[in-house]
Amino acid sequence: NLELKNFKGSVALSKVNYEYLGSNQLTIENLSFEISSGDVLIIKGQNGSGKTTLAKIISGINAPTSGSVLIDGINLRQIDFEWWSSQIIYMPESTSFFNGSILENFNIYQSNISIQKVRECLVSVGLGSISEETNQGINMELHDNGNNLSIGIRRRLALARALASDGQVIIFDEPTENLDIESKQKVYALLNRFVKSNKTIICFSQDPEIVKAASYVIDLDQGGQL
Repeated sequence: NLELKNFKGSVALSKVNYEYLGSNQLTIENLSFEISSGDVLIIKGQNGSGKTTLAKIISGINAPTSGSVLIDGINLRQIDFEWWSSQIIYMPESTSFFNGSILENFNIYQSNISIQKVRECLVSVGLGSISEETNQGINMELHDNGNNLSIGIRRRLALARALASDGQVIIFDEPTENLDIESKQKVYALLNRFVKSNKTIICFSQDPEIVKAASYVIDLDQGGQL
């Protein structure tokens, strides 16, 4: 499997279809687009339109039923998955945590991450108080998929963990869902920072504040045309 040298940040889909096993209906149908570093692609659509499925396809978790995901023109199937994972900052819609401390949950994704980096990621999403003011700090234990925390904090914690990667491609699936206004502002600030850093941004969102920042918009409710 390949690791791309001098990765330029180009992401393209070519006639991608996706059908869940046992289904007789396509969730994603004949979808094509191409974006590069500095582009902000917003993909919107109602629940059930295929946003999360598409996020997983681009991140390499799911493979398309047919068609291709191209990274700098190379089929994602040919690319080393660990290398690709290191090139993306991926925040899924559904949060998932292991039983263990916050630090351990970061370490599972980035084994060599420093404590300072963990704290910086937490501060970036407005969770600096966890590492600085609580007795346990980053050794706070997460239980039952993090359900000992509020859903808003779980979402921000998942975002902080995603930031542990310094990838070129941002893939955010409903990043402001279930967040209060202050927390949403943190997400907007992060996205603005990524824009200034010339990242390739793919954001699945109905949030009007995010949509208005788009270079391109795909509406899955309207056939998925760029």
